[in-house]
Amino acid sequence: MADIMATMNAWDIFVLVILAGSTILMMSGKGGFLLKNGKSSSKQFLDEYDEKKTTRVLSVILLLLTILEVLNIFFSENIPNFLIIYPVGLAVILVVGTIVVIKTCKK
Repeated sequence: MADIMATMNAWDIFVLVILAGSTILMMSGKGGFLLKNGKSSSKQFLDEYDEKKTTRVLSVILLLLTILEVLNIFFSENIPNFLIIYPVGLAVILVVGTIVVIKTCKK
């Protein structure tokens, strides 16, 4: 247990708490307010996209990002190549997630 705590720094914990909290909010169905990011863009967004579908897809994306962050915390020092895998995994999740949102969540 001491080895795990030694590998975690404050930034990792902060990112993990934010991701886990956002994931729980989105998966519980109470994270719709996270989709509304401004007065002008929120009306346009809500007109174009189904809020329920988008919330479900984004909750899966956030869950994958949370899992990737947990893997980063536990394996970044043990596996030297993980420093290459982490940004590639992050980019793949974000790009594929964006494409899925655009293709499947339109009204």
